[in-house]
Amino acid sequence: MNLPIDNEQRVKALDPSCSVCVTAPAGSGKTELLSQRVLRLLATVGQPEEILAITFTRKAAAEMHHRIIQALRDASTLDQPHQSHKLLSWQLARQVLDRDQEHGWSLLENTGRLKIQTIDSLSAHLTRQMPILSNFGAQPKISEYPQQCYRAAVHGFLDYLETDTVYADDLSNLLTHVDNNIGRLERLLITMLQRRDQWLLHIGLGANSDSAKHKLENTLKRIIEDVLDSLHQSLSGLAAELLPLLDYAGCNLRWQNSESVASCLAGIVELPGSESVSNNVSEWKAIAELLLTGKGEWRKTVNVKSGFPTETQDGDKALAKSLKTNFTALLQDLRSNDELREKLNELRNLPQGHFDRSQWQLLESLTRILPALVAQLMTEFQQRGEVDFSQFSMAALDALGDGLNPTELALKLDHQLRHILVDEFQDTSSSQFRLLQSLLEGWQEANRNDPNNPRTVFIVGDGMQSIYGFREANVGLFLEARRLGVNGVTLVDCPLHTNFRSDPTIVEWINETFSYAFPQVENRSRGAVPHETAIAFNPIDSSSEVKLFGFTGDDAQLAEAGKTVALIEAAQLVDPEGSIAILVRSRGHLKAIIPALSRAGLQWNATDIDPLLSYGTINDLLSLTKAMYNLADKVSWVALLRTPWVGLNNNDLFRLLSVDKAQSVWSAIGNDEILAGLSSHGKERLGAVRLILQSAYGDRLRQTPRSWIEGIWQALGGAATHGASESQFVGDFLNLLERFHQGELLQSLALFEQAVGGLYASSLPSDSNISLMTIHKSKGLEFDTVILPGLGRAPRSDDKSLLMWQEYLSDDGLESGLVISPQAAAGSEEDSIYTYLRSEQAASSRLENTRLFYVAATRAVKRLYISITSSMDEKSGKAKPPSKNSLLGAAWPVLEDAVQWTDNALGNAVVDKVPAQFGMNFEHSNPGDSFERLSVAWRVPAWSFPNPLKTFYLNEAFPVAGNDASLLNIPDLSIDPLPTCVGVICHGIFEVLAKQGIGHWQQMNADKRIVWLDSLLRHHRLPASSWVLAKQQIVKAVENTVSDDRGRWILSRDKQSSHTELQLMSVSANTVRNNILDRILTDEEGNIWIIDYKTSTPGDTETLQQFIEKEEAIYMPQLAAYKGLLSAKLGGSQPIRTALYFTHYPHWHEVSV
Repeated sequence: MNLPIDNEQRVKALDPSCSVCVTAPAGSGKTELLSQRVLRLLATVGQPEEILAITFTRKAAAEMHHRIIQALRDASTLDQPHQSHKLLSWQLARQVLDRDQEHGWSLLENTGRLKIQTIDSLSAHLTRQMPILSNFGAQPKISEYPQQCYRAAVHGFLDYLETDTVYADDLSNLLTHVDNNIGRLERLLITMLQRRDQWLLHIGLGANSDSAKHKLENTLKRIIEDVLDSLHQSLSGLAAELLPLLDYAGCNLRWQNSESVASCLAGIVELPGSESVSNNVSEWKAIAELLLTGKGEWRKTVNVKSGFPTETQDGDKALAKSLKTNFTALLQDLRSNDELREKLNELRNLPQGHFDRSQWQLLESLTRILPALVAQLMTEFQQRGEVDFSQFSMAALDALGDGLNPTELALKLDHQLRHILVDEFQDTSSSQFRLLQSLLEGWQEANRNDPNNPRTVFIVGDGMQSIYGFREANVGLFLEARRLGVNGVTLVDCPLHTNFRSDPTIVEWINETFSYAFPQVENRSRGAVPHETAIAFNPIDSSSEVKLFGFTGDDAQLAEAGKTVALIEAAQLVDPEGSIAILVRSRGHLKAIIPALSRAGLQWNATDIDPLLSYGTINDLLSLTKAMYNLADKVSWVALLRTPWVGLNNNDLFRLLSVDKAQSVWSAIGNDEILAGLSSHGKERLGAVRLILQSAYGDRLRQTPRSWIEGIWQALGGAATHGASESQFVGDFLNLLERFHQGELLQSLALFEQAVGGLYASSLPSDSNISLMTIHKSKGLEFDTVILPGLGRAPRSDDKSLLMWQEYLSDDGLESGLVISPQAAAGSEEDSIYTYLRSEQAASSRLENTRLFYVAATRAVKRLYISITSSMDEKSGKAKPPSKNSLLGAAWPVLEDAVQWTDNALGNAVVDKVPAQFGMNFEHSNPGDSFERLSVAWRVPAWSFPNPLKTFYLNEAFPVAGNDASLLNIPDLSIDPLPTCVGVICHGIFEVLAKQGIGHWQQMNADKRIVWLDSLLRHHRLPASSWVLAKQQIVKAVENTVSDDRGRWILSRDKQSSHTELQLMSVSANTVRNNILDRILTDEEGNIWIIDYKTSTPGDTETLQQFIEKEEAIYMPQLAAYKGLLSAKLGGSQPIRTALYFTHYPHWHEVSV
């Protein structure tokens, strides 16, 4: 049996009596090991609920849940397998089944007893248990766009500027610092609210400014002390040899009246410690000056400027030469000590240990403002009934209390939980780490008191794959836990080294490259993670290879795109069924590649690659939305008038705008005199458009944003001007618009525009084996061939932040604190604290770049291709090296000789030039005034009518009878209209209840229901003779649903990622179909459910079973189509299940498609 070289570590990791930290590099099989650990623990506990497994994504939770359940099913139905890893899982699962039978768990029938949750769902679960202590009361929902809450809170708080309070003075102080730029101050405060979980613990809601200053300056001093103590320890063994040489150099420099900082070393007799911070920092910086060059490398030699002249002050040349030789030899011995060099460089960037007066004056204002601003945000959350993820995390901590004052929930969990497992621990944030610490409160003592029945923690992570710094992931927490444990619970270190994924050729290249590129010394505060060597498990494949390509010249990116196509075609010849991925750091790196793939006839699947705003139709829709919600937005109005639906030419547009430049476009459109001055075509076009827009504007308050904008767009002819492939994109835009209320759009169009910027086109489903995605999206996946273009490009440099801060973790792991500093005022020099933070941020970013490169490279199974573009260095005649801030920056010295460069001439020969824009835009403007537009004679087709369900959007509350009915052109219902009408109305009611809560129905008295249902039946033109029966059926369907546990679950508002009446467009045989999915929600196991409501009932002679089987046969194809559409939209990333819900009984029926 061929066992992996680290099998002993894997066996140790399954010991249920040990708490374990598994370091699991790419391809090491950590997911299977994690599942096996859960199985091993299940065989030892009294109840499955004693085990809690925590992941960071619903996809990971669903995968783990599926693996465990599948292992149990296999063990119950299949014979013992022969493969070693499958055999172990089978044996562990058999033990669980025995335990299951012994205790009557029925796990295969009650899979929900497995507690496998995301960290966010765990936080939500904890707050639901203790609503008062978590400060929530009724459970809020997660805000999809918390920026709206932040902005509203900041706007409300800025009102203090008009008051006579201390907050007014503090805000004025901050406003002065930003040159009275209120927008900049607003952005600063919004950013602070977004990341409040980082600083709130350290500043505190109730702390006074003196207390805050004391804590902040203590953190600065601790940073300095940690570095000085570390240096003292590192050099103490060399002190006897080093000190006389330092004294000699210092005396010479002082005698020369040198300005070198090293002159202060004259008379030094011992290494400085950390007691007198200011004096000792100066001495240590002087030592660094003598040992390192200005670029931070070890000195190779010294001279008179360094304190080593050719003769001593007494004229002794021999002694001077001997001392210089001794110092040079010492430098030579230190050349391999990268850890000491890093510490000396860190020393050079140390901040001062205190705030100066002007700094603290600004920070003092912030320490008073920020707690009050958080209180304002909480008020905003309560009014909206929604919160952000950070608030859930902090509320979960409140619900648990602390070690001295545990809550009832904490005591309950302490009694219930015995084993906790955490996946992807390297992605943990500080607030999530504190939550884990709270869950483990008292475990150390419990294990000491009962060593034979230990509680265990099992964490799995890989510091080399920590790439989510932008989500506040702190890889230093993983490094700390591995070395020091978590809240007193020590962890057995089980590093894995076997790579089951990649060919030995790939693994060897990764080892050679990243053993150089990764830092040699661990630094938890900065996030420096050394490389862990991997060992390939698979045999060598003759087709495996790693190659690097470089391209120079004006057409370098085009040549790179051409090479990418050639590599794909070559890989398909070698391995026709093999998977291929093009992975990029930024979507913009595919700008030339996507057209090249299209020209080569290559189909691909893409995940969040092509932004919808690259399509003309979506830009036009956005212009329409912005124009109608802001009549003074001249840019959007001009863009609207140039859309294909309106189609004003340049001459008419100029006449319209030039009459009165101070006048809004909206006013100009309504001016008959201006209209008369347009061309005949212009008058006809704008005259028709004006009627539509003016009529629509008067109707804006009676409709939701989606129904309003969609109606205008349809009336203007928007649906007639785009290709079938863009129908789905229009649906995505309108679905997003539906999530915003009228008031939100009036106040925060910028937030809506930002949300539109986050929409991406879903690639059409295909059987292509080529995938395009960002490196971040590829994490956890593998591909036979991986192509990495654009790795030499650096991201846009960050602007200087108005305020910088970061959490600091002490070397012993016992203390954490906040380092914070404002940017200096205009014209002033930056202080050392701000400079230190900028330096640390830049260093952390470069370290994460290298980790991102590692993640990209380790996706490859057999073939890895890397390409870069560059320009020529005129002096050397060679290609310029990539930026140190690029993914290749740290690895370049070990890779540059392997690059196969292609010059400009060859690049031009390989690839034709392509347009810079690669979106599928409808409108193609030609030179001059020519562009595509609707015929002036176009009119809305006679058969076009609003969706009957639009009646449910007329008001946020329930609609009532009134004149609105006359606005709807509802067709007559056909033969036997009763079932159809009942179904349509029930669907609409369920949509309202899903969005606003079932309490709206339950709190409505019988009279109001009758009035409301009468108005709906009148809207749908149901004959009056059928009203009584219709109302009876509707009331029964709704009452059954809201009284049924499953029905309430379906309509529950606190479900994450739920949708109601989601519209997805499909295209087949040039026919566009709008598919409406009744209800979509995600369960706790990560399954996405598509639920179709059915109000139909069995025939007189049908049994319930016969009826359900008939309905399943009828609707299975439709549900299968829905599943395919949703899977394509989500990129196939999550399991999707379908069900019918019969409201007449009520009855839930899952349909397997």
